[in-house]
Amino acid sequence: MIVVEGANRTGKSTLCRSLSELLHAKIRHGVGPPRTVLEIVEAHEAEYLCYGDILDRSMVISELVYAKFRQPLLDEPVLWKMIEDYLDPRWVLFYCTAVFKSQHDDESKWYNSKAHLKMIRDERAKIFERYELVIERCESIGLVVIRVTSPVEDKLTKETELWTG
Repeated sequence: MIVVEGANRTGKSTLCRSLSELLHAKIRHGVGPPRTVLEIVEAHEAEYLCYGDILDRSMVISELVYAKFRQPLLDEPVLWKMIEDYLDPRWVLFYCTAVFKSQHDDESKWYNSKAHLKMIRDERAKIFERYELVIERCESIGLVVIRVTSPVEDKLTKETELWTG
């Protein structure tokens, strides 16, 4: 399972498409901010069972980041316990940090409310800082993390060759 994570407009979907072409894997897209605890639990179960696929954003990881900027649905220790389920050598987390020009605006995503988009714009620097903390913790508990900070194609070839052997 490959999870591609990062703040909005950092190249996640571009990286997913490149990985999908390279590995002939299916892309599963996240569905946006959760509205209920049940959505998080169901997403976690689905993510856990998606071996061989590429996940364009994990609801559990995203909740660890974005819940800091709104009312959290689950306590952090519960979310981190869910993340520990992903400690498997077949799981790799690609973390996108570079800002890319995307082919669409976030407004085109059906699940983004005006309030959510305003929060993203207003808190962008803090969101990046929070992502760094969450990704560092993911690394510290043993999750395999590949950071993508250069143009996707350059990093993709090198890192994927190392990972696929």
